[in-house]
Amino acid sequence: MDEKEIDREKENNLKTDQKLGADQSTMDQKTERDQKDQKNQKNQRTSENEEELRMMQEQRRQIRREMKHQRAELSEGERKAKDRAITENLLAVLNFPDHFPEHFSDHSDVMVYAYASFGTEANTFLLLEALWRRKIPTALPRVEGNEMKFYLVSGRKDLTEGYMGILEPSEQCLPAQSPRAVVITPGLAFTKDGKRLGYGGGFYDRFFEAEPLHRKVAIAYGFQVVRDLPSQSWDVRVDQLVTDEEIITVRNCSVPSQLRAKIH
Repeated sequence: MDEKEIDREKENNLKTDQKLGADQSTMDQKTERDQKDQKNQKNQRTSENEEELRMMQEQRRQIRREMKHQRAELSEGERKAKDRAITENLLAVLNFPDHFPEHFSDHSDVMVYAYASFGTEANTFLLLEALWRRKIPTALPRVEGNEMKFYLVSGRKDLTEGYMGILEPSEQCLPAQSPRAVVITPGLAFTKDGKRLGYGGGFYDRFFEAEPLHRKVAIAYGFQVVRDLPSQSWDVRVDQLVTDEEIITVRNCSVPSQLRAKIH
């Protein structure tokens, strides 16, 4: 190969390298633009999601305020009548006998998890007194850090003021261990398909996530049942809703078979 041919080959190689470099630069620029576009789209989606979440949270706050207001507006006579009706409907749902068998001890596999009503909530003490009177094993929650655990309670003497001033099981109460117990569930608003709006602490959602086999029976005044609720993926739905006006069954919520066997 003579010198001219060598020079031409060098020139061709140089042009090829330049073209490859230009192509690579174009590709790098395109990749950079694509990455910027993806980042912008992601930021836009994040911004939209944050706005949707903000709007949902505001809707939930408004519903909470409205339900608290409506509960506070009840007269003493209205409240007592509604509380009696809720308790009667709830006892009908639970279907317990007037006198529970003596051999059915507090350490049985089946019991009722309830809670001590507070403020303008539907009164649960009518139910609790009926359960204690019938010797039905009953447990109430105690807030421990970010979690909620249930403890056996046989009467008011076992309760003491706890989280947010709500009555909770005292320190000497034994822990309840019944993963299939019926759980009487509080809330501020519900829908007929089982959606629940709680108070915002997330205690019951976390509890049901940890113990998913419980039957969730919510109680509320009739006006707390609404057409729809803004819900999130972690919101747990209830199986049954008992009000002073009706009993709404989302899923079959009959008395557990183990309990029926002990009753009959």
